[in-house]
Amino acid sequence: MPNTRLQHIASLIRWKDWALDKLPILYMLCFYLMLTEGRDAWQNTADFLIFAVFSITSTIYGYVINNYADLDIDLRQGKNNDLAAFSPAVRTGILVGITVLVLLSGSHFLVYEDFWVLWAIQFFIATFYSMPPIRFKERGLIGLIIPFAAQMVVPTLICFSIFGSLHHPHLWVFIAYAVFKGGAYDIGHQFYDYEGDVKTSTKTFAVTHGQEKVAFGFRLFLVLERLAFLAILWVWVDAIGAVITFRGLSPIWPVLGGYLLLFALLVVRELRQKHIIDPYYQEIRGLANVLHIIIPNILVPALLTFLLSLMNSTYLVILGFYFIWVMPTPAKLKWPLQVIGKLFK
Repeated sequence: MPNTRLQHIASLIRWKDWALDKLPILYMLCFYLMLTEGRDAWQNTADFLIFAVFSITSTIYGYVINNYADLDIDLRQGKNNDLAAFSPAVRTGILVGITVLVLLSGSHFLVYEDFWVLWAIQFFIATFYSMPPIRFKERGLIGLIIPFAAQMVVPTLICFSIFGSLHHPHLWVFIAYAVFKGGAYDIGHQFYDYEGDVKTSTKTFAVTHGQEKVAFGFRLFLVLERLAFLAILWVWVDAIGAVITFRGLSPIWPVLGGYLLLFALLVVRELRQKHIIDPYYQEIRGLANVLHIIIPNILVPALLTFLLSLMNSTYLVILGFYFIWVMPTPAKLKWPLQVIGKLFK
């Protein structure tokens, strides 16, 4: 029974959906701002650790309230809902508890001028994506846009409001990346949930406008996501190179060169196969996954934490945190190296 209960909790908070796919992107942005904005290392470290709690609990809140709002509908239609495994009192306790954690961790950042407005927007969207009377998820196009705005775009702005400024000259490129990466996640999610949403009469954009339009949008956003990440690396060559260099060269040059090479190889492969490869829901251990997940979500943030620790030993705390977060076991490191190795045989 305890194991089953823990499995329901893990499924309820959807750890696998965000632990390595979404939050590391926000961590990467935080690390970049810490490197380049020149703030006190202890302040950065404290703010980041609290931000980690805030981002984790905010993400869980979004998934829990979605399950809470959909519980009766799911039960009537025979659809799985992990909250059904708990009593009504426990369900309410879970929602109240996670809400309290979000409020406590978020209140730490109210000293930052732009944070509270962005936080209010994020909390409103996360709540009323599923909850009546608004229930954004059943409002067509806006139901497609709202999820990645809440999960990627607004959190990106929140990162800048805490560790940098909303007037940062490079904000635009990160917003573009947040739009395309978040859009690829959520458009793909609607594409693959199409059959289930039809059965449960959930009026998503995919259901009301057709699966083919969503498939086209998914492929387009995947390509734009890659281009936006290339733009980030290009901006970083000078931005990070102005702070730390190795023999006069920016540490981002090798990353940019490697990403460009793999990008070109993937494009050649896709032209031969005549389709854009899905790295999130289908080919999860291939070259596309290396470009979309392994490099931006794991390797680049790890590099930034290493650079931070070289600048100030205080940041070893964050280096340790991130090392534990991604848990780079030999098995996890082996398959990306095998994929890349096969390209040069």
